[in-house]
Amino acid sequence: GVDAKKLYETWKSTSEVISWVDKIHFRQNDFEFLPEGCMDGVRFHDVNSFCRVPCMPEQGVSSIGDFVIKGKIGTELTPFDVAEKLDQACNNLLQAKSIKKSGNAELEQTLGDLLALGYLAKYYSCKVRGATYLSQYRYAGDETNKNKAIAELENGLQAWKNYANTATTYYKPQLLARTQDLDWIALTRSVEQDITIAKEAKVGEPVEVSGSNILWSKDRRFQ
Repeated sequence: GVDAKKLYETWKSTSEVISWVDKIHFRQNDFEFLPEGCMDGVRFHDVNSFCRVPCMPEQGVSSIGDFVIKGKIGTELTPFDVAEKLDQACNNLLQAKSIKKSGNAELEQTLGDLLALGYLAKYYSCKVRGATYLSQYRYAGDETNKNKAIAELENGLQAWKNYANTATTYYKPQLLARTQDLDWIALTRSVEQDITIAKEAKVGEPVEVSGSNILWSKDRRFQ
């Protein structure tokens, strides 16, 4: 009872959200990062974590730390490019608002899922840009970049609130085996803390990538 082409064009963008987040903020094992909650089994992945975590290897993407220190690296996508990809996915997914309800409960919940992922994409686009501006401020000391970081993270907070409100319409907080309690409303406090981190940031704080995400050089247990 709805426009099938529009539903398809909207729905297919769901696959882009998590994949772009994982490319710019990559952890080797699934328990180390749950993008749906921006957390792992121990902690929330704050803006400091995004500033310094390596990207997924061999995906044509620059880590935030590498981009800030080295500039654009060859043909690799910058963090700002990745944020733009997430914005595009967000815009596509939020088209679910204009797909009329047909009285089908399953369709209604699916549209809710599409909206939730759209808001999540917006949250991460803001977080990636905010982390990049924050690292640029720490590295070069331009106060303008600090203000840009704060503004992006404030926009990210609103996107997270939209995400949390939409997701909790259909899902209850739950304990997940490999991470921890997934409660989007409760996690909002951690999202707010990112803004405080940016406001209190100082020039000269570390910005370089910490560690390596190249599995075949990192894990030698079975060699």
